[in-house]
Amino acid sequence: MRAMRWRQLGDILVQDKGLSEEIIRQALREQENNQLKLGEIIREKGIASEAVLAEALATQSGMEYIAEPAVKSSALHLLTTVPIAYAKENLAVPLEIDGQTIRLAVADPNNNRILNDLSVLTGCRIIPCLASPDKLLQAINQAYEMLSGGGDSSMADIDAGELDLDEHVQMEDLLDTSDEAPIIRFVNGLVTQAYRRRASDIHIEPFETEVMIRYRVDGILYEVQRPPLRACRTSSRD
Repeated sequence: MRAMRWRQLGDILVQDKGLSEEIIRQALREQENNQLKLGEIIREKGIASEAVLAEALATQSGMEYIAEPAVKSSALHLLTTVPIAYAKENLAVPLEIDGQTIRLAVADPNNNRILNDLSVLTGCRIIPCLASPDKLLQAINQAYEMLSGGGDSSMADIDAGELDLDEHVQMEDLLDTSDEAPIIRFVNGLVTQAYRRRASDIHIEPFETEVMIRYRVDGILYEVQRPPLRACRTSSRD
């Protein structure tokens, strides 16, 4: 089997992703004046999307590209050995485990430290795959939220019936965890998730049949839930 020829990142972006040669040449000239990698310059200047850049890096490194990384439930126990701060710092998260092999999503194909650390911690063989930083951060937040229980358990209760959210309800009522009303538990869950993920904002956008809920984390909006619109209908108290 013939070995795959290594290619420059700039060549991949031009030949495979359609970026102009002049833009890449400008980025390369800028690279001569600083210590940044070409990929970092491209990301900083917004020359290509995170997804395009991640795909190009995957091609260059010979790794599998994962557009939507997600941690399988069977691999959640691995997160107990990896602190969330470490996962975010290294932008890496284990997606699944099969026997003694762990599939690990990373943003940097050259970060061998995380591969070595996880191998030592688990005694398993580590197979890296590549994902974009924004998708990885989203996967990390969702996975650790699943590990800690999170606020999603009330979604089934909300979806099961048509609930009315009282517009006159007080904050003390919402924070009273002894109240078993599913909508209150749901709102409490949203606030708790936002706090745990260090979100600065909660965005709620109604559509025709559903409501999109997003958190802003580190300046980026991440979709977290889409409850049915009828579950979030507001009514007045008589």
